[in-house]
Amino acid sequence: MKTYADYGYYADVYGGTMDERAFTKWSIRTSAYIDRITYGRMTDPAPEGVQYACCAMCEILQARETAKVDGKNVQSVSNEGYSVTFSQGERADTSEAAALHEIAQLYIPPDLLSMWAHEGGLQ
Repeated sequence: MKTYADYGYYADVYGGTMDERAFTKWSIRTSAYIDRITYGRMTDPAPEGVQYACCAMCEILQARETAKVDGKNVQSVSNEGYSVTFSQGERADTSEAAALHEIAQLYIPPDLLSMWAHEGGLQ
């Protein structure tokens, strides 16, 4: 599957620090998401904003994955008596979708976004 940013771009231009294996995993997913919200109308090569969006989305997904405990999304952590509160599945999914949507709106040229993205996506 084609991805909108390769590891070289991620590390050298975007300045990311994720390892290449994790980046590759997330870039496939974020590129599929970008295809979805642009209805596959992306040009080749992709505009730099799209490459940057792909990298930023990968960072969001990696951060969320890293924050999981036993495969569950962490909502909050208390340190003194060590307490962890997990978010419910739907809330976590909505939060992730909102973060990806915000990045898309910020970096992807408006003429490439679908009306679905302009109208709020999955929010």
